[in-house]
Amino acid sequence: MAEATITARTTGSHRVRKCHGARTRTSIPGATAAGALRALHLSAGLWIAALGLAWPVTVHAGVGAETSAGDLDGPAATFRAHLPAALAGDATAAYAIGAAYAEGARRREDLIEAARWYLKAAQAGHPRAQNELGLLLAKGRGVAQDYVRAYALFDLAAAGFERGWRYEQAIELRDMMAAFMSPSQRRLAERLAAKWKAEAAGTPPTP
Repeated sequence: MAEATITARTTGSHRVRKCHGARTRTSIPGATAAGALRALHLSAGLWIAALGLAWPVTVHAGVGAETSAGDLDGPAATFRAHLPAALAGDATAAYAIGAAYAEGARRREDLIEAARWYLKAAQAGHPRAQNELGLLLAKGRGVAQDYVRAYALFDLAAAGFERGWRYEQAIELRDMMAAFMSPSQRRLAERLAAKWKAEAAGTPPTP
């Protein structure tokens, strides 16, 4: 994917929790599961231009791909541990840096920097970063909501996850987005996902 540029303001956070059993749910404070997306409101925020398209993004997530905050004594330690590899282009490290910024690696959460690093990881094909970006777009927390790109990102994330709760979560969230999209928007989202998948694989997309 093409390099991105960022300008924005930030606000808010989100939580994703694993439920008992195979299925997962997204927890949105102040909203029921059925009405969660309907309760979300459009807000101005962070715009990321990538592939000639606007990606509005803001983030809040757990630390690191397979690293917990406790393992590294908090987000500041995560930041120190992963920054060299992230700067060298490692996608997992970039995801960890994004999570650390969202958790307050620099004394308070910095969602602009978190978004920058999540995007780098997502562009490199990191499915958890793609899933996080999709969540942020879906919820419109500090950014303009964009169900089309959220759908595409959840589809990408599902393609990258092994079968399991993360995969099921991405599929469920993708399908939730579809319920709020027109047929033409869904076709656009599917084309967008196909384009990004083809670019990640180094093959031209099907016309």
